[in-house]
Amino acid sequence: MFSKFCASLHSTLTQSGFVLIPNTDNSKRWLMQAMDNSSNFILFIVVDNLNSNWDELHAESLRYNLNIESTPKADTIRSITTLCLLVNGDIPHWDDVAGYYGEYINSVFWHINTETGKISAPASHPTKLFGLHSKINTAFLRANGNEVEETEYKKHQTEVPLKNSFPVVTIGLIVVNLIVLLIMYHAGYRAGYNRIPFEFGGLHRNTVIYEGEWYRLFTSMFIHFGFQHFFSNAVGILIFGMRIEQFLGRVFYLLVYLVTGLVGALFSLFVTLVNSNAVSAGASGSVYGLIGALLAFTFITKRRVGSLSWVLIGMYVGFGLISSQFTGIFDDNTISNIDNMAHLGGALAGIVMGGVYGWYATYVKSE
Repeated sequence: MFSKFCASLHSTLTQSGFVLIPNTDNSKRWLMQAMDNSSNFILFIVVDNLNSNWDELHAESLRYNLNIESTPKADTIRSITTLCLLVNGDIPHWDDVAGYYGEYINSVFWHINTETGKISAPASHPTKLFGLHSKINTAFLRANGNEVEETEYKKHQTEVPLKNSFPVVTIGLIVVNLIVLLIMYHAGYRAGYNRIPFEFGGLHRNTVIYEGEWYRLFTSMFIHFGFQHFFSNAVGILIFGMRIEQFLGRVFYLLVYLVTGLVGALFSLFVTLVNSNAVSAGASGSVYGLIGALLAFTFITKRRVGSLSWVLIGMYVGFGLISSQFTGIFDDNTISNIDNMAHLGGALAGIVMGGVYGWYATYVKSE
């Protein structure tokens, strides 16, 4: 049970976003160092008996904590805590350890009852510490062969911290797209009439390739064929773009929006518009790029980005697929006007960008 619990605790902490720092003392295989997303450093000392008494464990914790300067990213540490875990079925005597909880270098003692899974501690020690209580409970259940419910695991899964509370870039992009559409209507645009979208910078294969107007790869991202087309993409920008802006940053958000939009336009140019005189436009390549980036980032990091869920993504994509099957209901949004290659190109580019960013955040930035 003891070795299974240690392995399960290691796995649970890793999946929850903790950075595990290798221990160099191979003779102490029950030692594990970790740092959470708020730069709180925790030294785990896990034992299954008290052949080493509490005094020895406390001395061991002080020895490691006082040499903390050698730990990677030591200059970013906010607090240092040693968590001594006694994992067995015996009820410990807490009187000998009640005075060890300090102010900065803290030694916290917990007991995990292997029969009930209950965590207890001395009266002066906290039983809620950096969200570890739920992580240890999850590790205990897994070590006993109990599958943790998916909803329970998601609740314990570390969420990406909020970076920007007000989505200024998201609102700005929606406003820009709306202003362009309103100007197009003022200029005489009507559904099914492609001259105005073309004049405003819509994507047209012959004009781009033979007349060198490559700027249309960019301008076409801000042009829409009517209010339904705009509304569909605006909802996508609001749902998915806002999450990237608030949790992953505005610079990354703008890069994903623009790069995936350009890649989507390239897919449209060289696949959809081959042997066609049609005009292609819209922000859907960027929207699907945002979805791809979010999916890849969460898959790589095993972390939640706000309240993003597969259900929300499925509802948005499903609505787009269903609405595309009904000719004439939404302005001129007929089957022939759905540029699936732009969606595919944007999504693939987003997956690459989100995956790279997730890999960097997990394996490079955290080192």
